[in-house]
Amino acid sequence: MSGRILRTAVALGLLFCVAAGVQAQTLALSFDDGFDPRAQPHAATWNAAMLDALAYAEVRAILFAAGQWVDTPDGLALLEAWGDAGHGIANHTYRHISLGSAKTTLDAFIADSERNEALLKPLPGWTRRFRFP
Repeated sequence: MSGRILRTAVALGLLFCVAAGVQAQTLALSFDDGFDPRAQPHAATWNAAMLDALAYAEVRAILFAAGQWVDTPDGLALLEAWGDAGHGIANHTYRHISLGSAKTTLDAFIADSERNEALLKPLPGWTRRFRFP
């Protein structure tokens, strides 16, 4: 398991332990990017483990997906699993570009966001939300 995934799993575990002892009115969990099955051979396993942990804790979350990492049949299947499990899928731009970069124009940023929305909109769990990269 990569360092980033391991840190995420540990953080989720700690969060669920802390949340069990706290009586919060609302708990919101969100995740960014999504797994890239082309670059991450264990993407399906990690995705399933995260969804299993959320189901075990009876927590709903939202995944802000960046299209460049999930724009394959396998990648979209991972996102579809989130929607099928009752979680939200939302927009994090297609190329994960920064509007604050001198290289990014507003028109390019909007086009990139619209490209990602078109990719994600057909998925179960789609909700029109946006998170800046």
